[in-house]
Amino acid sequence: MGRGLNFLDAVDGRVITPRKRLELSKSSEISKHPEPIYSPKSLAHGESRVYEIPSVLAGNRFTEALGDSGARHNFMKEGFAKRSGFSINRSVTIDVKVGSGKKVATTGTIETSYQFLGESEKHRLVFHLLPTCVHDVILGNPFLKFTKTLTRNLSRIKEKIVKGFVDRHFLYLGNSAPRFSGLLNGTPQEVLADSGAKVMVMDEKHAQNLGITIMRDKEYRTRLRFADGSTAKTSGMAHGVEWQFGPGGIDQKYQLDFHVLKNAPAKVILNDSFLFDTKAFLNYDCYLTDDEDEDEDAYFFVINVDTRYQRNGPSSANRAHTELIRRAEEEDRIENLPLDEQDDAWILERERRTQWRRQQNLVQNGSTSPLHSSSNPATSSQSIQMQQGAVAPNTRWRTR
Repeated sequence: MGRGLNFLDAVDGRVITPRKRLELSKSSEISKHPEPIYSPKSLAHGESRVYEIPSVLAGNRFTEALGDSGARHNFMKEGFAKRSGFSINRSVTIDVKVGSGKKVATTGTIETSYQFLGESEKHRLVFHLLPTCVHDVILGNPFLKFTKTLTRNLSRIKEKIVKGFVDRHFLYLGNSAPRFSGLLNGTPQEVLADSGAKVMVMDEKHAQNLGITIMRDKEYRTRLRFADGSTAKTSGMAHGVEWQFGPGGIDQKYQLDFHVLKNAPAKVILNDSFLFDTKAFLNYDCYLTDDEDEDEDAYFFVINVDTRYQRNGPSSANRAHTELIRRAEEEDRIENLPLDEQDDAWILERERRTQWRRQQNLVQNGSTSPLHSSSNPATSSQSIQMQQGAVAPNTRWRTR
């Protein structure tokens, strides 16, 4: 089991503090960093950072939950609820507005006990079920606040390094999501703080109003996938946008890169790695506004990079990630088949997975043999594995 998330120290160079700035100036490196900057910590090729909360449901169901400061409710993927044997209440549903602006109806609720792994205290929680969801279990902002998980109890959050491409998504609750006040390129702003986001996003019109340059060449654009499966292509990237916490700005400055999206669900969204690396919820809480006014709709904005949209052909990491998505979708499809058809469907699915593991092993061992099917990308047991309530053996907890 890994240790709690160790947030970056000011002296490691990823965030340049005034003290580090002085050190750089003495070593003649300051010309490389004219202003304090932020950059995500470097990883080996094909590795990604994810933040999860080891959890126990119903006393014996281990899972990795996402702690999402932007979610109004706790959510669960319906397929996961079924596989876990939870009793589903179909009489309670809500409309959830996704990042594309469309509404998706939840399919019911489940109620179960919840524990942080290694803790004895039990909480009784209700989870709203979504037909499709990028995570099996999502803990919403009200529960995270109640348990002080993003502040005093940060050690509950584990940073894990996984091999392969990880979805760049974000989840948050419209006007009720936590907002930091500060300066964006010197202009007073309120920005969304979404601990469930894997990508920073800025609305295109807002970027234009602020005079921010948008890099619109093809290599700066990608296709984003929303919770309901719909997609939208980004307009480009905004590089080196300066952000300071606090309405008057403070000494620390950060230069950030944003994906620019037309009609984005919020003007500016900060993502998980930045919020956790800077310990924002703890260090800058005095600049945080966290309304929980009851809106007419629930919001649950999920945006993923569409891995089927490739500029330079699929990498092995992207193929593996696409296989993860395909497997999850196939599991859901099989679960919805008549009982007398499920066994045969599982036999075919297991054969398909075995074939792809063999093909992926050939690729990893240096074979130049092409993959036989582009519609069923493979994954190796040594690259990315499906996580069914346990940590895949190819992952490791980051320790420092």
